[in-house]
Order: sequence, then structure tokens, then C-alpha cells
Amino acid sequence: MKVLPYDLLAAYASLFVGNRDHYAVQQRDGSYWRVCEPLTLDLVAAHLEGRVTLGTYLLDSESCCTFAVFDADSGDGLEKLALLQQQLAGDSVPSLLEVSRRGGHLWLHFSESAPASQVRAWLLPYALAYGVELYPKQDALNTGGAGSVIRVPLGVHRKSRGWYPFLAVLDGGLLVPVGNSVAECCAWVCEAVRLVRVPDVGMVVGEEHD
Repeated sequence: MKVLPYDLLAAYASLFVGNRDHYAVQQRDGSYWRVCEPLTLDLVAAHLEGRVTLGTYLLDSESCCTFAVFDADSGDGLEKLALLQQQLAGDSVPSLLEVSRRGGHLWLHFSESAPASQVRAWLLPYALAYGVELYPKQDALNTGGAGSVIRVPLGVHRKSRGWYPFLAVLDGGLLVPVGNSVAECCAWVCEAVRLVRVPDVGMVVGEEHD
């Protein structure tokens, strides 16, 4: 059974797949094996249907990326990321909050591909201030390297056997799932995402785009 129609699947993949030239497959222990083949929409569909769980590499061959992710793997991870999301919003930087197995992920999507070094110069101070990790983890790829990999959202985590939704923040700070199914979450996130321009080093405010 297909979770998404083709146009929504393509929109979702454009947001959450970094380098399409290779990908990773999650194993039962939560680790990832790299696959040096193109990542297809059929594979993304299989991920959303729970038949396989994919990881995506953020950096392309030029060490550029189209999104960044803050990762908090702790009991208070979601709370940290919710506070970080609030600060970013105050700085005109939109983001999307996702639950993870041990905490959460906060996704930022860019209006155009940007060098990882520029992205990290901009966002690493936020990560350090809140005690969370930042993906990409490196300024540039090593020779023959693949760089950072992160789980594509809304797939079944092979270790916990659960899937984790995106969250909306209600008045009063309450975090609630944006949908009760993969299809509902995908439809929501493709409408809710806002793209931000990666600023030059030294600038602190991004320019928001629809």
C-alpha cells in the first residue's frame, strides 16, 4: 500500500534527502550501512511504508548542503530543542521539530545549497549554547568520505520499532504531534516548511522564503 501520492512523495524527498548519489540503511541495532547507489523515490516510499529505514548524507560532492539538523539525544532533548526553536524564530529562522528515539531533531531548510563551513559558522554557536549536536558535523568532506548521516524522518526505527512524528507548539508551550499517521505528518511538513537563506559569516539573521 502506498503511503503518499507521487507529488507529495517527491516534495518530501526534496526536503529530507541530502546527497542522492548514496544513502545508508539502518540495521536492527540502530547502526547504518552505506550503500553507494542512487537513492530513488521507490526507496523513499519503502522507508515511509516501514519496509526499510534510510539515512541520508547531508553533504554533496562539493561539501554543500540544503538543510541542517540540531540533534538532542537526552531526556530533556525535546525541551532544549523547543527552546532553541523559539530563539531561532526570534531571529527570523524557521525550523521543524521532530521527535527521535532518544530526544529530538530540529530541521532547518535552506533556499539554496550552501557550503557546510558557512552553515556551521552560522549555526554552531546555537548548538553550543543549548548543548546539542549540529549536523553536518564537518566543514568539508575528507577524500573518499561520506560525511554526516541522519535518519530520514518518519521511518520505523529498527531498534525501537517505533516511528516518530513532527511536533507543533501550542499556546503555553505544549508540544503535540502534527498528525497521527505518516501520511498526515508528510502532508503537514510539506506545507509547513519555510526556507531560509544561509547568511554570510558574521550575520545572524536569515531571510525567510515561502
